[in-house]
Amino acid sequence: MAFMTPVIELFLWSLLLAFITALLYRVLTKPNEMRRIKKEMAELKERSGRASKSGDTKQATQLMSEMMKLNQAMFRMNMKPMMASMILFFLILGWLAARFATLAVPLPFMLPIVTGAFPFIELTMQYDWFWWYLIVVVAGNFIFRKLLGVD
Repeated sequence: MAFMTPVIELFLWSLLLAFITALLYRVLTKPNEMRRIKKEMAELKERSGRASKSGDTKQATQLMSEMMKLNQAMFRMNMKPMMASMILFFLILGWLAARFATLAVPLPFMLPIVTGAFPFIELTMQYDWFWWYLIVVVAGNFIFRKLLGVD
């Protein structure tokens, strides 16, 4: 994309990858089922806490066992999209590394740095392309997951 700066190009590629990752989670998981499981786990946790406070260890143990089963179900649901996004990440990462190898990105904000002599010095720094990619992907993924209704 010769018509834009490398920083903007990396920003757009990062947003695209964040969107694809969020879309994979939306398509490969069942968001309604995940919400139901989370709600059920919260209820079980509350009941388990009440059982522990009342001294009913048998019921508390049983409730904790049910929570573990639900937790395993959530983990299994998250495995498919996690593996798909990891494959996508590793395929694209090599191309991004070659394309933006010499790119240094000035951050648009001050970053507090802890040093020995001066506890907190605010510096504007330039970072390797990967850190800019990481900042954009994490923020973009958070936004796209909220927009797509993925928990």
